[in-house]
Parts: sequence; structure tokens; C-alpha cells
Amino acid sequence: MSGLLFTPEQHAVLRAAWAKYSVADALKKQYRAPGTKPHVVTVSADVPVEVALDVLVRHNINAAPVYDASLPAFVGMVAMHDVIEYILAITTTRPSTSTVDSGVLADDELDETASTTAGTAGSDDVAPLALLEPEEGGVNGDQGAAAVDEGEVGTTASSDPVRRTRKWSFGSSTSTEPDGLALAEVMARLRDAHAVSVACIADLSERDAFMTLPATATLEQAMDIFSKGVHRIVITPADPSTPVTPATLVGILTQSDMIQFLSDHETDHPWNDLVHLRIEDLRLCEPKPIVHVKAFQPVVDVLHAMHEQRMSSVAVVDASGRLLGNISSSDVKHMMRHLRLGTLDMPCAQFVNQVKTKQMLENDGKDIVPVIQVGPSAPLAQVMRILLVMRVHRVWCTDQNPSSPQFQAPVSVVSMTDILRVLL
Repeated sequence: MSGLLFTPEQHAVLRAAWAKYSVADALKKQYRAPGTKPHVVTVSADVPVEVALDVLVRHNINAAPVYDASLPAFVGMVAMHDVIEYILAITTTRPSTSTVDSGVLADDELDETASTTAGTAGSDDVAPLALLEPEEGGVNGDQGAAAVDEGEVGTTASSDPVRRTRKWSFGSSTSTEPDGLALAEVMARLRDAHAVSVACIADLSERDAFMTLPATATLEQAMDIFSKGVHRIVITPADPSTPVTPATLVGILTQSDMIQFLSDHETDHPWNDLVHLRIEDLRLCEPKPIVHVKAFQPVVDVLHAMHEQRMSSVAVVDASGRLLGNISSSDVKHMMRHLRLGTLDMPCAQFVNQVKTKQMLENDGKDIVPVIQVGPSAPLAQVMRILLVMRVHRVWCTDQNPSSPQFQAPVSVVSMTDILRVLL
């Protein structure tokens, strides 16, 4: 296949197939079970940031619509990307610098902001966030900022490659705990000093726009939105005269739902001819630069990379460039309840091990796959099953080295956005 991957006629067939189904056909079962009332998790615009974070963690979701009852209307979406932006704003000790190694760029899953949104609450009057300052002298006595050497982009910002220490103060009180204050406590103290409601950070990252479709919309319409990098769509009542409130929402359609729908219908035409193609035939694993951090770099560098490169996941590699794992916004969310300021300086390899331990405990002690990777010859159907079973949003495409099957060098990354974009 040269030039376009598919001919205009083939794309027309794919679009017609998606147009045969409504968005309701792909919603999760809890939203469409007969006789049950859908329950969509939402957040009130006036609740504090830490309360909104707790909602995301308790419900194991990465984003939730924000509703302002005083308007009344939805004013945006709060997502883990926004929380990460907020954490960086209240804990940063250095100018924003890329953690990307020289010549290494972002993966293709740029969470593009859709052209229309329901509005960003508080975008012009975000409360000041610089209420938490490092003690004078900054990190390692560097006048409040530890800048990365221009010739060493991608390395740690400290002469100590393993650990950097932070001392944080609130007014005249300095935390003496080994790992510093819990981030939830940091947020609470900030709220006491200057109220920061979730409306102030909704859509702060400009990455998870509040997008809606009526229940009567087709999957073709949803695919148009998902192919732009949007991760979730709020489904509103079929009747346009019905007020859109938390109680009337039909559900939330996600990229994962679309992959599940495609997997369930992989024997149907025209998808049956596509799911058995190798991902290299679909041009999903062509070599491209990978944003990554080294194992010894601190977790805060990952957060900066997510922010600067507009990414949801960052690869963690060893000194030889072999893939050890990755850190995603979901991993940060799961650790957030017990995350302390000191964790931000934890080496990435140690953080990955902590996440793996937590996943093992949640999986009855069973070991998990350390690195989710596939080779270029993997069929699309297999990749989709891996995404669904492992509950991840991307897999790494690696050089296949039989002598070292567990640790390979990443050459590309295949995201749900990539797959949906190809199949439209």
C-alpha cells in the first residue's frame, strides 16, 4: 500500500459501517442495562481540588464533568492532566524544562484539544497558585531553581543523579517528615490560604475538553472526535429539550469503549479484513522518536514531560535505552492518595516498582507483565485485546531481541488514538 493507507472508497466503506450504529451501542453495560438508571460521576464546580481528586481516585476514573448548579450548566472537564498541572504549579522548584533526551520528541498521541468546548471555568481568574515556596536557597542551594544544563537536556537537574532533596515551608512552619507533607494536605493548606475550587483547574491543561454528543448520534460522529485525540465524550439525552444536568446524562463514551466495540465486532464486515493485519502493515509502529526518562530521574521530571510534551504516558528506560516500564497519568492517580512531596523526587524506577506492587496486591498477588510491548508483526486484533485486558491506553512497539525478551528498546508507541484514527 503506497500513498494513502486506504483508498477513498475504502474509507467511505469504513465510515458507512460506523454510521450504522449509535453511540448508545458502544456505551458500557452499566449505562445501557434495561431498567437501570445511568449514573455518571460528576463533580460540583465549587468543591476543592483535593475533593475532586478523591472522586477520581475512588471511582477509578481519569476525568469527570464539572457542573455549576448556579448557572446551571457544565463548565468543563477535570482530568488527571489538570491535577498534574496543578501539582506542578504548587511544587515546582525550577523553570519548566523538557525531560526529553536530545533528538527525542513526543509520541504521536498528542491529546489535541477539540475545536469546540462547553467553556472553561475560571480561565481568566485562576486563583494564584504560588503559595507554596521552597525555602531560600532552593534545591541544593541553587537560588530557588535547579536548571537543567542546556547540553544535558533529559538528565536530572541535580549533580546527584539518584536523589534531589526538597524542603518546603508553609509560612513559618517547615515539614520535618522524611517524605514531606502529603499532597492532599498541601492542597488543603493552600485552600485555607486561598480557596482553589475545581472550577479553577477544569481544563487547565487544555487537553480533555468537555465534548458532548446526543444519544442519537452515530459512532461515525464519535470517531471523528476521537480521531482528534479526545479521550471521552459525554452523552446527553436524545431529546434536545431535556435539560442537560448530572441526573439526565446518558453516559460517557471513551476510546476504550470504541476499542471494545471493535473487538466485539471484529468478525463483521469491513472490520474483519482489518483486525488481522499486522500493525506494521497499518503503519502503526513506524519508528519515531520516543519521549522517555532515565530510571534514575525523579518522578517530577515525568510530570514535566507530560505537561510540556502534552502526553499521557512517558517511557522509563535504563542506561542502555531498554524499556523498563512507563509512568502514566493513571499511575499518578492511583498513588495520589498517599503521595507525599518526597515522592516527586523518587527515582522513576522505584516509582514503577511501587505501582507494580500495588497492582499485584489488587490482583490477588499474581505477578503482572512488567512492560507491555509488542513487535511489528503483531496483528491488530491481538494489540486490541492487550489494551483491553491490561486496561491500558497504549502499548510499546519494540525491537525484538530473542536473547533479551523482557527488556527491549522502544521504537514506537501504539495508542488508542492511533488505532481509531487509522480505522476511520
